[in-house]
Amino acid sequence: VEDFLDEWGVLDLMECSPPHITKFAKVFLNGMWIGQHEKPAELRETLLFLRRRKDIDSEVSIQQDLKNAEIKISTDSGRCTRPLYIVDYKKQKVLINGNHVEHIKAGRWEWGDLRRNG
Repeated sequence: VEDFLDEWGVLDLMECSPPHITKFAKVFLNGMWIGQHEKPAELRETLLFLRRRKDIDSEVSIQQDLKNAEIKISTDSGRCTRPLYIVDYKKQKVLINGNHVEHIKAGRWEWGDLRRNG
């Protein structure tokens, strides 16, 4: 995940100047402040897309804190995880629907299928 963050424009703290710190969002990895990013919503969406595509482990937690202008990413072991519904962030609508439930009930889909399709 750390290599990916470098590729997607997260500025290392050593590269940040005072204007970066006041205008950019802080990025935390496993509780450690690792850098700043100019467009945190785009970073969050990209991370979520990559997680759904399995380029990033499905157990990686990605959180955007709008109030404090922070992105928090957790990859450490020992965290409790739970299944969550995927929500369209802009529409604020759950993506799972009746067809998905029917596929599960009929045994045509398993957990991974549901995660990939909504």
